[in-house]
Amino acid sequence: MQTEKVYSCASALPHNTMDYRRPPGTPSRLTNDYVCNPQIGAFYVRGKKEWDRDSDAHGPFINNWDNPSRRLADIQDTTGTIAICDARFSIFEIWCIEQTDAWYNAGFGPAYLFDQPDSKNPTVVHVGKRHNRGFNASFCDGHANYIKKSTLGMWTSRAND
Repeated sequence: MQTEKVYSCASALPHNTMDYRRPPGTPSRLTNDYVCNPQIGAFYVRGKKEWDRDSDAHGPFINNWDNPSRRLADIQDTTGTIAICDARFSIFEIWCIEQTDAWYNAGFGPAYLFDQPDSKNPTVVHVGKRHNRGFNASFCDGHANYIKKSTLGMWTSRAND
């Protein structure tokens, strides 16, 4: 790759930066204003069986902590599954579905910032809503879309949810 500017969003000020565990031969500081979707389902809130971490409500990039990644063919709904989206400042990952705006939009209460409900910003959380109170997302089939309010099914790789 000739440049890492592809990881930078002009609307994100300040930018997220990452300076640890950088591979040899790459810039020592990476600007990273986007986040991928490796969420594992509901992690902190138990009792939502359809969205629970023990169900198949996980995102497309879950790799079970250093196990081999999943194949694109394993994603049942490539056109409806968010792959990468704008990230809120200081956020580098979404590890559970409660950290998305969809959790709030589904009526489950404030979405989580890290491991706690965020009552100050219940619809923002780990997703960076910096474009007219919405965010840009690319989906697993390669198309991109502006999203004002996501749904829980957009964060899972399963079909028909």
